[in-house]
Amino acid sequence: MVRSVAFDLPGMPVDTHVARLSRRLGLTAANDPVKIELDLDATVQPKERVALSLRLILHGRRICTAWSPRCEACVLNDFCPSAFTFGKPRPKKGAASAGGIPPG
Repeated sequence: MVRSVAFDLPGMPVDTHVARLSRRLGLTAANDPVKIELDLDATVQPKERVALSLRLILHGRRICTAWSPRCEACVLNDFCPSAFTFGKPRPKKGAASAGGIPPG
């Protein structure tokens, strides 16, 4: 980020927020930051890459957080493939599908 912002050098800084949001938005399926950068570079013009990275970081900190994303407050929720898919209870191992009561 310092390299891109302070020295105005090209690149797409990929931190944890950029990586998470890029996957949630369906822009990449990769986990490796270099692969994520390459995927994003294919769709984002060079002059826009740093700005997009900064916006994704801010959005990831304030709205699309790791564990409790605030989809209801998100301006991207109408086309985000991951919108409103978080916070659903996960079934426990060995539990029946009807209310978590084991078959009897």
